[in-house]
Amino acid sequence: MTGILVSRAGHGMRVACATTLTAAMVAGFSAGANAATESVLHAFAGLPDGSGPSSALIADSSGNLYGATAYGGTNGQGSVYELSPNGRGGYTESVIYSFCSLANCADGSYPFFAFGGLNGQLIFDGSGNLYGTTAAGGANGAGTVFELSPGANDWVETILYSFCSQPSCADSYYPVSGLTFDQSGNLYGTTAAQGDNAKVYELSPNNGGWTEQVIFGVHDESAGVTVDAQGNVYGIDNYYSGRVFELSPSGGGWTSKYLYTFTGGKDGSGLNGTLVLDASGNLYGTTASAGSWGCGTAYRLSPWKNGTWKETTLWAQKSKKGCHSYAGLTFDSAGNIYGTASSGGKYNDGVVFELSPSATKYTETTLWSFDGSDGEDPLTNVMLNGQNIFGTTFEGGTDNNGVVFELTP
Repeated sequence: MTGILVSRAGHGMRVACATTLTAAMVAGFSAGANAATESVLHAFAGLPDGSGPSSALIADSSGNLYGATAYGGTNGQGSVYELSPNGRGGYTESVIYSFCSLANCADGSYPFFAFGGLNGQLIFDGSGNLYGTTAAGGANGAGTVFELSPGANDWVETILYSFCSQPSCADSYYPVSGLTFDQSGNLYGTTAAQGDNAKVYELSPNNGGWTEQVIFGVHDESAGVTVDAQGNVYGIDNYYSGRVFELSPSGGGWTSKYLYTFTGGKDGSGLNGTLVLDASGNLYGTTASAGSWGCGTAYRLSPWKNGTWKETTLWAQKSKKGCHSYAGLTFDSAGNIYGTASSGGKYNDGVVFELSPSATKYTETTLWSFDGSDGEDPLTNVMLNGQNIFGTTFEGGTDNNGVVFELTP
């Protein structure tokens, strides 16, 4: 399962097992699976429970699922929710925080909402606190980094940082992508401001608070970053057709280099989703357009000769099989890859797909085609738990406010 698994004891939490998007190693669907069965675990109603699921799911060791919605909640500007198994084979949804609860939305609004893509994910720390970002609100109206801590009866929100420090906004604005911890407890994320004002930032614990610093400037960013065991940071920059960068800590600062620049041809264009790093140091991601059929690609970047990197297109998306991926990829322990495409499929409402490796290529299987009633427009990466796949769609469902779904073999 991707994310951090935590074990609940009363209202407290402790870490039981930790994995990240860089090492999602669980037993999932077998290679060559032909189909799946879908169940809608929750269809959002708008007010007050949420609308437009905007983050990938994470789970604790009791099987509770957590995510965020871009809209809805008590105040209509987003929520963080929990889905808990009800003992009857279903789930019960509860809103654990509604944003814009303070004057002028000082507590944030529109969590993980990116204009054109949704690429965020809540994360846990070792004490069971949840962390995430909002695209707006905060002290300056330009977005926040927030923490939610479990209390005796509810969850308490703390704003760790408000973006767009005045007057120059040197720290940028619209932090939509979510966060990543490094091994020292620092948080990393990106802002989605277009032009040259998008940034990669670091938040470091400092005497009970947090200190923010910009570590890199990019052209246009709406995905998160990935951090390896050596502290190197990997991310995407959508300058022209897109490029992938690496930031390496050096002498108290950072050294940057671009690993690969996409051509906008068969290799794709319009990078989306947080990169996934495997144990061999290869990076995996998606593009939303171009490719052989104009629908985007799934790709791998591998260290190559003389410090260069080689791009391999694993799958060129085609409308009937899924088109336009705006989310990252998820691995199982057998090396199968899972993802979503926001449109295409049998009903043109999006799909969940599997890529299974062989000696020479990856074979695509459409695991599920959404038809609107069971979800529409999947924009976030999926989560694996055993052989089951969990995810969200931004729209569709009973009230067209999006759903949380489960796929079983």
